[in-house]
Amino acid sequence: MVDNHGIPLPRGLQAGVLVLLFPVLLLFMACGDKAATTPTAGASATPTPTEPSSSSAAADPIELFERSEGALGQIKSYRYVVRMQFESKTTGVLDEGSMEIEGEWAGQDSYRIVIKDLATDSETGIVWLEGRMWMKEEGAAWEEMPSFAAPALQPMFDAFSFTTYWSALGGNLAAGASFKSRETVNGIATVRYTSSYKGWGYMAMGELMESTGEVWIAEQGGFPVKYLFKAKMRNGAGEEASVEWSGEIKDVNVSFTISPPA
Repeated sequence: MVDNHGIPLPRGLQAGVLVLLFPVLLLFMACGDKAATTPTAGASATPTPTEPSSSSAAADPIELFERSEGALGQIKSYRYVVRMQFESKTTGVLDEGSMEIEGEWAGQDSYRIVIKDLATDSETGIVWLEGRMWMKEEGAAWEEMPSFAAPALQPMFDAFSFTTYWSALGGNLAAGASFKSRETVNGIATVRYTSSYKGWGYMAMGELMESTGEVWIAEQGGFPVKYLFKAKMRNGAGEEASVEWSGEIKDVNVSFTISPPA
């Protein structure tokens, strides 16, 4: 249960947020006591867009992935997209909890996210700016939260940050990871790894039939640039489903301004 400290969200938004938070909670169930962290401003320089090195040597993936979360926290600003898609092979439709998140991060006190529920095609917008919060439901106008409520609501929406997903997913994908290639992604030279991690059966409460994972880590800076995880599962009733989780960042350390909604 998400604790919003007894502060009601506008016009029924709470139910939709709880549905979208469900896959996030499942991710953390797989990670034991590992806590998600939120990026803080740092002084790392923007990597110069270059073609990846032709060298065949690559860093140890376990060590690299362990450092990547801290490296992500050193980025001052970036834009990101995270997508979590659950599709029933029986009905051919997307299940509840399927979502896409587009975000702009300009520090702990300045960010904007748009959460799209892929099952209903509805959107929720959130802007946090220096202690003030605005929210917008599908078809409604932006609404500023009361000053006493905003600080209590902020941690709930930190669950939709890029760092939250990488914190939960990245450590698991490191298991069984192996060097694949060097590639340029969103103008950033990266090292690409594939993963053979097989521990996601709990998502279907049944059998994990097959899974593949790929991760792209920045050569300069060591932060995650992109990840992609796909799986096919079968539950106790014999029903099959597919899962796809992906995320990527761009415009790393590019200066941009987040303003109050009009």
